[in-house]
Amino acid sequence: ILRQIRKFNWADADFRSYAIKCLAAPYSVKFNSIQCLASILSGLSHFYDDVAIEVLDNVLDDIRLGLEINIPKFNQRRLCMIKYLGELYNYRVVDSIIIFRTLYLLITYGVSLEPSEISDLDPPEHLFRIRLVCTLLDSCGQYFDRGTSKKRLDCFLIYFQVKEILFFKLKTRK
Repeated sequence: ILRQIRKFNWADADFRSYAIKCLAAPYSVKFNSIQCLASILSGLSHFYDDVAIEVLDNVLDDIRLGLEINIPKFNQRRLCMIKYLGELYNYRVVDSIIIFRTLYLLITYGVSLEPSEISDLDPPEHLFRIRLVCTLLDSCGQYFDRGTSKKRLDCFLIYFQVKEILFFKLKTRK
């Protein structure tokens, strides 16, 4: 498939824009096929590095937008985007720094550290972000088994447990 995709006219701005839009939409394919989409982007990145960068930028923007617009009907889309990001790491399109920044973003964006304040973006009874973190770690966490990545993962897991368990208990007591 990659060989056929490479034959397209990537110099055509309209085609390029449409291809980037399709490659940045993992919610358009079956959940179990997201890794195939990541594989295609990985193969393309060797020939069209700017395409991979633009797709990754769109994916990260969509993840952030999903955190800003906390509407349950977009949860499946958000789950697909997170899975895609993890698969892009597996295919070495993304560095571990981006994965860890996204993990911390998932648990800190729009969160009030004041126990008396309840955030509209992350209310205490809304546990979907935990699922997003687990999906991302399920996709690529197995590769954080040595070196600085392992240390970063260990640090994140401690922070994640403390943040999600303790803050949830503090906020639900009221």
